[in-house]
Amino acid sequence: GQGSTMPENCIMQQLLQLKDVHEQDIRVAGCDLLNASLETISAFLTRVLHRLGQEPRVQNNLWRELDAALGDPTQRLTWKALNDVPYLKATGKEAYRILSIIPSLLRVTPKTLNLQGYEIPAYTPILAQTYAECLREENFTRPLEFLPERFLNPKDLSKEQLEYYESQVGDLDALHQETRASRRLYQIFSTGARACVGRRIAESEIYVFLAK
Repeated sequence: GQGSTMPENCIMQQLLQLKDVHEQDIRVAGCDLLNASLETISAFLTRVLHRLGQEPRVQNNLWRELDAALGDPTQRLTWKALNDVPYLKATGKEAYRILSIIPSLLRVTPKTLNLQGYEIPAYTPILAQTYAECLREENFTRPLEFLPERFLNPKDLSKEQLEYYESQVGDLDALHQETRASRRLYQIFSTGARACVGRRIAESEIYVFLAK
């Protein structure tokens, strides 16, 4: 509104400047976004911190990468800087896979359809058990182990980095190719038209929190 002290790059400030949307609708949408993120992100990060406390190897790798990329611990972690910390992003993705707070995705069939020989009537609720699939060895090697390396692309690593990570987990290329083939299974933010609209905000919060 008038006389706002919000910075120009504030999401709410940008939304409030839209002329075709009622201000009350924007405020309600903003509250929904905030409340949803507080509940889900706090629960997710609690699980992540608990697991990282049991993974000193991963902690050490995160520290090495962040120290090399940022140096100064007070430096802000920007989206540009995220390109220099692939292990941090991989840790987040591995947490989505093995520590998901969203065990399944719900969809309703808009019409009668045939799925692998089964006739599904229209308006039938269907639950995709994505979390269970993420813990099956048919989809992920050593599924119960916390291995951020499975989300690292060997092509994006230096020779030294590749050798360092392979000394810990083995053939990184094979691990990465398997993960790419199963990437649709870890859908903590859902997918399609009903996917989480605050995904990028949530991801930035998670990465910054882990880096700190």
